[in-house]
Amino acid sequence: MNKNDTIRFQRANNMVSNLDRAFALYRDIFDMTVEFIHESEPDCYSYSFFGIDRSASIKFCVLSTATQPRIMALTEVTGVDLQQPSLPRRNAIVLEVPDFDRILSQCAAAGFQVLEQSELVTDAERVGKQCGVVDADGNIILIYQLPDEG
Repeated sequence: MNKNDTIRFQRANNMVSNLDRAFALYRDIFDMTVEFIHESEPDCYSYSFFGIDRSASIKFCVLSTATQPRIMALTEVTGVDLQQPSLPRRNAIVLEVPDFDRILSQCAAAGFQVLEQSELVTDAERVGKQCGVVDADGNIILIYQLPDEG
């Protein structure tokens, strides 16, 4: 199949008000690697795409995991009030994590909101655990862990 014959998922993006604060979760706890950061130009498509006032400044950061290059992006918006997302939440990222308990503990210790943990049962009837974590800007991340198949 030709590469252009199918849709390819490129990356998820979360809007944040401060990259350094966001790195405390995405880089330091989720162990993502910062691939690059760049300042956006005044004519950047992100202004119209996200509906950002052009008086704001935008930085764009791409993150990788150890096995998935450039799978996540963070768009930092400064100079305007970045509103918290309203409820009900309209989107989330989902991360399978290798050490669920350690990550939840680190999230709580760092002051991130940790939602109620629950059991996860897959369509193949594998049983694991899942929990939501809310970053400093109100973006929600579902983390989960399933037992190793053995």
